[in-house]
Amino acid sequence: MTTTDYQEFLRDFLTAIHDRHPAPTRGYAYGSQADLLLQHGKWFASIGNYPGLPMGEMQFCFYNARKIVVARPQRFTYYEGYALSRTTGLPHPHAWVADHNGLAWDVTWPIEEIRQNTALVGIRVSKPVLDAHWRTCGGASLLQDYYHDHPCLQVKYRDWNSLLISRLERLRQTHCLLEVAAGRMALLPDGSMTTVFTRDEL
Repeated sequence: MTTTDYQEFLRDFLTAIHDRHPAPTRGYAYGSQADLLLQHGKWFASIGNYPGLPMGEMQFCFYNARKIVVARPQRFTYYEGYALSRTTGLPHPHAWVADHNGLAWDVTWPIEEIRQNTALVGIRVSKPVLDAHWRTCGGASLLQDYYHDHPCLQVKYRDWNSLLISRLERLRQTHCLLEVAAGRMALLPDGSMTTVFTRDEL
């Protein structure tokens, strides 16, 4: 497959999702993640492993990419969306970083070539938005935040650095900290939260 073929395959995948949910429901700015990505996502045609950047654990891509951006905010930007895996041949929810030259770098999936032709489309997430989401309960993914009914889909992308941050901070106060008080979540030193499992759940 050529680079164009990879991108067409991923675009067709997202378009099929979008066509099932073309219009936002009440209270939402976007009908789906696909709607958000097709409107505002940045497309990348290749990816590699950046020399010197530590690789994180498999299946922890959102955490791994955020960790790099927190450590080196002047050099890398966080992107989250979908990536076409050359291993499975399928699109997967994924997160990666991009440098100032607009090149995508993966810190989760090992890639043998210096630059591997593929297709990725992702939303650039600013560090303030990342930090606000990190301080809520639930998972590490912003786009996959089913636990809170997808806050990122409730606010227009242009307003993420203002309205989405405010919404996430309000969510922390009105829901997440109550989960901590109830003993269902635990507050960590960096302000994030983790689930507290009972003995029966372990």
